[in-house]
Amino acid sequence: AELAKAAELAKAAELAKAAEEEAAREAANAEAEVEVDETPPTPPQESPPPSPAQNKDASEEDLSDDDDDDELPLHAALEHGARYELIVRILQADPEGASIFDARGELPLHVALRRNAPAEVIESLLDFNPAAITTNAPDGRDPTR
Repeated sequence: AELAKAAELAKAAELAKAAEEEAAREAANAEAEVEVDETPPTPPQESPPPSPAQNKDASEEDLSDDDDDDELPLHAALEHGARYELIVRILQADPEGASIFDARGELPLHVALRRNAPAEVIESLLDFNPAAITTNAPDGRDPTR
């Protein structure tokens, strides 16, 4: 079950990476439309897959330590301001992700509020984890304020 969970998280991370790359291409295309630049676009660089941890189980704690490379996909997407559509795709791929605390002790809702995410993102997170509204952030912030 833990391996399946790790595989789901890896897939969600791949989706997040692909969406970020597409957003970068869209931004580049928008700039190219304004400035007529005839240079061909550089293909996106693929990052190597994460190396498995040696002599460790793939538990949620292992996936959420202080290293940015080990950020949970939903938390990472929210931290980097991913679009609503991507957030929903990650939630659909891993609904339990809305209830997982990251290394900072934050739920995805806390990250979204801290990063001033759009209301539709907040609503989606609450749809997947209504109890998050009553869980204070590590610094004591109340999500309802």
